[in-house]
Amino acid sequence: MSTITNDPFFIDNLRELKGLSLRKLAEKSGLDPSSLSYWIRGKESRVSAERLKSAKTVLGLSETGLLPGIHRWTIPSLMTSDIEKTEYLIRELCPGGTTVFPIQPQNIVPTEVRFFFWMAWALVLFPLTAPQVRIVLTAKISPKHLNFMGGSRFINPKYFKGVLPDGSSPDEIPSSAWITLPPEVFDRIKTNSDLTVPDLDAILGISGSSNWTWERVSAVLESKGITPEEVARKCGVLGEESQ
Repeated sequence: MSTITNDPFFIDNLRELKGLSLRKLAEKSGLDPSSLSYWIRGKESRVSAERLKSAKTVLGLSETGLLPGIHRWTIPSLMTSDIEKTEYLIRELCPGGTTVFPIQPQNIVPTEVRFFFWMAWALVLFPLTAPQVRIVLTAKISPKHLNFMGGSRFINPKYFKGVLPDGSSPDEIPSSAWITLPPEVFDRIKTNSDLTVPDLDAILGISGSSNWTWERVSAVLESKGITPEEVARKCGVLGEESQ
């Protein structure tokens, strides 16, 4: 994971999802904007790996992945390129896949123009290899992109190993999967920086124990570089199969 978090393309895409300009990221990180810009573009820069740690922290990254807590990302547009970049980041940061909880506020007015629906929903992603991390994903509607409907599409959980709570991974999230919340609760999930992971889990009815499966345990161990043999040895079961 440390290799990908040192990739300028990766960092720049995450910066966009966080809604930060290069100048604002540099300002929050205590870096020189020009030096950071050079580094992002792959040019010679005075920004060292050590100094980049501050920028990664602003973006919610450690050297091994996402920091614990709630991460709020906004897809810049519905253009296919922005959707694909988002799916790429989720794949890289959530290698074990995610459970996807689609949420929407009550009293949504149906519309034939589905693009506007994006302004009134969010996906809460539960990374299976990071139990203390949640990602609240929304999209930004830009009028200039509505003229290019042929180059737009909706995010597809299948492209980042995402599954719904029932274990399915359909091409399109069915209407029955959406969790409808009071508007004030929905807004709290989308914007309240004081919201904690336990608070969010309680709202969505996520049980800390019910999400653990052997597959999830295996994915967590694999992400930490722990082999099945090491686990078997620590549990005292190594070699029992030959007895």
